[in-house]
Amino acid sequence: MVQSMGIDIGGSGFRIGIFDCTTGVLQSDFIQRHHTNGVHPTAILPNIRSEIRGMNWNGIIGIGFPGAVEKGVVKTAPNLGKAWIGLDLSAEIGIDGMNDIVAMNDADAVGTAEVTHGAGKSVKGTVLTLTVGTGIGTTIHRHGTLEPNLEYGLKPHPFKEGSLEDHASGRARAVNGLTLRQWVDEFQVALECFYEWFQPDTVIVSGGITEHWGDLGSLFSDQFQLSKAIHGQHAGALGAAIQASKLTDSTN
Repeated sequence: MVQSMGIDIGGSGFRIGIFDCTTGVLQSDFIQRHHTNGVHPTAILPNIRSEIRGMNWNGIIGIGFPGAVEKGVVKTAPNLGKAWIGLDLSAEIGIDGMNDIVAMNDADAVGTAEVTHGAGKSVKGTVLTLTVGTGIGTTIHRHGTLEPNLEYGLKPHPFKEGSLEDHASGRARAVNGLTLRQWVDEFQVALECFYEWFQPDTVIVSGGITEHWGDLGSLFSDQFQLSKAIHGQHAGALGAAIQASKLTDSTN
């Protein structure tokens, strides 16, 4: 059994769990906390460190962050603010000399969970995982290999002002008061773009919108081969834990 802690940082809160990375099974309580004092790093990071201490964990940690992350350093943070840019998450999260900490884009973490132990486990070729929430996370695995930090949800909409996620994300549905039918119409425009750019063999949809999957299935065009993600709210933390276990094992 290879155990690792996964931390999923989002725009409204964070989630933490300890997982068996060989099976994907949760091995601890699953901690969920809302950001109560804003989203500045000084408001969020102490709460995360406190939870880690409370779980008495000193092993491998993977972090999923809502933005581009390169070698542990935050490059973009569209939903948390500029104060995060340039932060070394591994150093900021580290406690008492811990050094087995790996950070990645949160949508990439979701995709990693689904490709390793979820809806994409047995799929060969190119798997596109779309994480639909505040934005639209776009994660590609080609023959099992992750292409990190794509963030194609931020690409311009083909015929409207703003980005694709400005019109087709879960937040866009809430802000614009879209019915499921109206949201599906917007999302299918984004899907057409993603199919053109990535040529996926399969598409996995994750995020809060999947709560309505039973109603959505009949609304999508038959041209799109979509599967619902399996791991739900655990996905981001699980994928980060898996990625951390892989990378730390390769360097030890």
